[in-house]
Amino acid sequence: MNRLKFAGLPLPLGLARALATVLALFLGTGQLFVITAEAQGGGSRTKQKKLTDDQSVAQVLTRLTFGTRLGDFAGVKAIGVKAFITQQLDPDSIDDSALERRLGKLPTLALATPALIERYTPPRPSLSPSPRPDPLSGYGQAASDLETNESQLFANNAISSGF
Repeated sequence: MNRLKFAGLPLPLGLARALATVLALFLGTGQLFVITAEAQGGGSRTKQKKLTDDQSVAQVLTRLTFGTRLGDFAGVKAIGVKAFITQQLDPDSIDDSALERRLGKLPTLALATPALIERYTPPRPSLSPSPRPDPLSGYGQAASDLETNESQLFANNAISSGF
């Protein structure tokens, strides 16, 4: 019969069973104690500090906008955080007259799509064939010399590399 050993010493069978039982109970009920403690709010996460007015304004501006601009902090502080959130959720309540005046200087915003295409589409290039170089001119001779030099270089490289 094989006996259980701990640190090289034989354990009595009764002690081994007792340790196994205690270990099983501990592991089985450990999760129960953790779940109960979290459900009762025993964690340290439940303690939250109350934010100051400046901190809440900064938090609203960083979470609800694309970043703070000059004057945003003072504006939100003046109207209050709740009023700012209400204003952001109802965009029709925001005065856009200054933006509309600036955009009025751009005439393209008032044009329909067909008018935009007619005015701003570049003309298509003509489909005339491109001129070919005259073989009797200097350009044609230079091109054929270049091709001859390239083929000779390729042949020399192929010979030297063993192909």
